[in-house]
Amino acid sequence: MKIIKYPSREQWADLIRRPQIDTTQLHATVSTILSEVKAHGDDAVRKYEEQFDHAQLHTLAVTEAEMEEAERLVSDDLKAAIYDCEVGQQVEAILYRRGQQYRLTLTLQEDIPNQN
Repeated sequence: MKIIKYPSREQWADLIRRPQIDTTQLHATVSTILSEVKAHGDDAVRKYEEQFDHAQLHTLAVTEAEMEEAERLVSDDLKAAIYDCEVGQQVEAILYRRGQQYRLTLTLQEDIPNQN
């Protein structure tokens, strides 16, 4: 993280500007992944888990203990922000995993019917 102390007023706009990225290739990549998961199910999920996270999963099921641990790791402030959101609002959080920083954006949508 770069720390900037006492920036001049002229620097403010540049400092708070969000980085712009070309998402054209990103959309194509995500579309390919979703298509493969739809066609090949868990096998495709395992393939991409290995490719992106360098992990070989033996099961995709999440245990009750893992769910409790995940909930424990989410701050009370983030939980409150999610619970207080209205449909269409976004909640943004910074997550850290394996030394990498990720920006997570959640957009609340209408209830999705169960597709069982």
